[in-house]
Amino acid sequence: MTGLWMTESDRRFPRRARAVTAVLCGLLLVGCGRPRAPVEQEPAAKPVAAVMPATASGAGNADASADGWDVDLLRRPAFTTAGDTAEAAEAAGLRDECFSLAEGIATAVPRDPAGWSLLGTVHRHFGDAEGAARLWEHSVALDGRFSEAIRQLGDAALEQGNPAEAERRYRQTLGIDPTALPVVGQLAEALLQQGEFSAAAELLEVFLAAHPQSVPGWCALGKTRASQQDAAAARKAYARALELDADSRDAHQGLGRALLALGDQQGAKVHLETVARLQGEKVDRYRSGNAQDADAAAPGQWAATTHHDAALILARRGDLPAAAEAAQRAIELDAESGLSRSLLAAILTRDRRPAEALVVQREWCTHAPSSPEAWIGLGQMALGQGRGDEAESALRKGIGLAPDNATGLALLARAVAPRDAGEGLSLARRAVDAEPSPHNLYVLADMLVRSGARDEALATLEKAMSLAPGDRRYRQTYEQLKSQP
Repeated sequence: MTGLWMTESDRRFPRRARAVTAVLCGLLLVGCGRPRAPVEQEPAAKPVAAVMPATASGAGNADASADGWDVDLLRRPAFTTAGDTAEAAEAAGLRDECFSLAEGIATAVPRDPAGWSLLGTVHRHFGDAEGAARLWEHSVALDGRFSEAIRQLGDAALEQGNPAEAERRYRQTLGIDPTALPVVGQLAEALLQQGEFSAAAELLEVFLAAHPQSVPGWCALGKTRASQQDAAAARKAYARALELDADSRDAHQGLGRALLALGDQQGAKVHLETVARLQGEKVDRYRSGNAQDADAAAPGQWAATTHHDAALILARRGDLPAAAEAAQRAIELDAESGLSRSLLAAILTRDRRPAEALVVQREWCTHAPSSPEAWIGLGQMALGQGRGDEAESALRKGIGLAPDNATGLALLARAVAPRDAGEGLSLARRAVDAEPSPHNLYVLADMLVRSGARDEALATLEKAMSLAPGDRRYRQTYEQLKSQP
C-alpha cells in the first residue's frame, strides 16, 4: 500500500483495510477475498500442523503436480545474513515461521486460492516481488474472482510505475468486491498518476459521501483538488480531515500548502510549523529509544499480521481449532493487536465457546481501556449472548471514547430500543449521520418502525436498497412493511 491511503495501523497491518471489531464475525464468514462458499477439504489433505515445511528447493512435495500446482511455487528466495546478533536470529526465525505457516496452509488445500495469496504476500514482504506475482497469478488462475490476489497485483503494478495496469486491477477488484474500501484510495492514486484528476475527484467524492469520517479519504481528496489547481477546494478537504484528526501530519502539510497557494502565508505558517513539531516529536521518540523499540518490534508485528491472516483462512475452511491457535500466536507476537484479540473471540464464538470468547474480549478491554474498539467489540459480543446490561455498559464506554463511532451507535440503539425506543431512534440517527451505510440505515428503519414512523422507515429502507441493491434482506423487510396496513 502506498502513502496516499496509508494510516498508522496500515503500516503495522499493511495488506488490509482496518475494519472495526464489530465486523469480525462477518469476516469469518466471507474469508479473505470475495464472499465465497466454504472451501471443500481435499480428501487427502493433512492438517496444517502436519504439513512438512517446504525447503528452498521444494523438497517433500514430489506429488505436487497431481494437485495442480508446481513445486516452484514453494521456492523461497535466498537471504543474506543480517548479522549474528540475537535480534537478527529472532528476525530470521520469524521470517522462516511465516514462510512455513503460509506454505503449509497453501499446500493443505491446494485448490484454495487464499493460501497461495497469503504466501505471495510473505514473498513480497521479504523482497521477492517476482515470486509474489507468480503466486498471486496462480491464485487468480484458481479463481478468477479472488479479489485479494487481484488487488495485490494492482499494488505491485502501482509500485512498479504502471498506474494503468494498477487501475485495471483495482477496478476489477471493486467490481468483484465493492466492500474493498482501501482499493478506493489506491485507485485514486493510480488515476492521479495518469493525470485523470477529475475521475479521481469524482471517485473520492462518492466514497466520502458514504464514509465521511475517513481522514485518509479527505486527505486524498485534498491532494486531488490541489492537482486540479483548485486550492480553495483543497483547503476545504484538508480542513475537514483536521476536524476529524487534529494530529494528521498529511492534513496539516496539505492545508499549509493550500493556504500558501491562496496567499495566506500567516495561516500556512501555523500548519507547516505543526508539521515540523510533529516531525520533531518523531525525532524525540528516536532519541529516547521509544521509536527504536518500535522498529525492533516490527518483525514480530508483521509476523503477527501473517498469523492473523492465516487464522482468517483457517476459520473460513472450518478448521476452528487451528484458526484459534493462529490467532493466539498473533496475540503472542503483538500484544497490542486488538484486531487479533477480537478475531480470536469471534473464532471461539463460532466454535461454540462463548464463555471463552467473552473472556478474551474482556481481557482486551482490561489491556486497552482507552480503546473504543475494545469496548464496542465487547458490547457487540455481550449483546449477541443476551447480556443486555453488560452490552449497554460496554457500548456506552466505547461511544464515550469515540462519540462518532457509527458501529457503536447502531449497536447501542439495538441494545436500548426494547426499553427506550426514543433513545434507540436518536442513536440510530447519529449512526447514520456518522456513516450512512446500508446497515446503519437498516437499523434506523427498525427504530423508526418501533417509534411508529412507518413512512419514514419505508423511505429509509429505499435508501438502503439503493446503496445495496443485491441485499435481499432490505428488499424483503421493505415489502413486508409496505404490505402492512
